[in-house]
Parts: sequence; structure tokens; C-alpha cells
Amino acid sequence: MAQGQWAPDDVHYELIEGVHKGIVWVRQAWEAAGLEFGQDIVTSRDEKVQRAQEILKATSPNVPEGMAKWQLPVLFSDAGPTFMFVTIGNPNATVPAHVHKTLCIFRFIVSGSINHQGMELKQGDWIYTPGGRGYGYTVGPLGIIILHKYVPK
Repeated sequence: MAQGQWAPDDVHYELIEGVHKGIVWVRQAWEAAGLEFGQDIVTSRDEKVQRAQEILKATSPNVPEGMAKWQLPVLFSDAGPTFMFVTIGNPNATVPAHVHKTLCIFRFIVSGSINHQGMELKQGDWIYTPGGRGYGYTVGPLGIIILHKYVPK
């Protein structure tokens, strides 16, 4: 695509039988990858999630030259407002196990790392926790910066 010819689109917000395409595509990708949506804590390193993410790459072909974009294989409730936060954690800090009963949480690792259930998640990785699921983590030796989104279940 020649420079200056690209124009963004909002194809993910177009409706299919009253449902946004982005929602339909995520659910189809989860099913094709053998996942049951909203039941398990999933991360960007899970094999099935990686398959779903590959499927979703085909839904975002309209990007500027030199760029790549794909919808992440997670959905958030539209039952209320969503809030974004940045968390900065000191090296080796621990977030004790706890539950957000009515919130789903998406975290993207901007820099540093965390250990979640024996799995190291580092820069560029993410983790999705459905509402009502307990979790905790330990910050890695370099600290952490996380962008996260809370959404009503």
C-alpha cells in the first residue's frame, strides 16, 4: 500500500445479525481453537489461545505499511463502563491471591515480568482473568509496568 493511501476502518464494529463482527470473530476463533470462552484464565502463551490469535489475524488486514494488527482473543462485557489502569510493581513484589467477583480483568505486560502459576509472562505478553476466578502473581526481578482493563462481568 502506498504511503498516504491507507484509511482506517471500523469493520469490527459492523453488525452481523445484531452482533458486532469483532464479538462474532472472537467466539468463532475460540471455538475453532478448542477453547470454552469465559471459563478459564488464559494467557498469550497458551497454545490454544495462540491458535485463536492466528485465526483473528485475518480479521484485521487493513493496516498501514510496515504495521501488523490483530484483535486479541478476549471479550469484555458491555454491561457497564470499563476502566484502564497502569500498575508499576517493584522487583519481587507479590500480589496475593484474590478474586474480583464482578469484574473481568485484562493485563498487558508493558515491561518487566510476572510469574503466574509457574509461568513467566514478560514484555508483550498478556493475561485475561474472568470475573469470579482467583489469581495472584509475583513480580520479576526487574519490576513491572502493566496496562490493565477492568470490565463488569
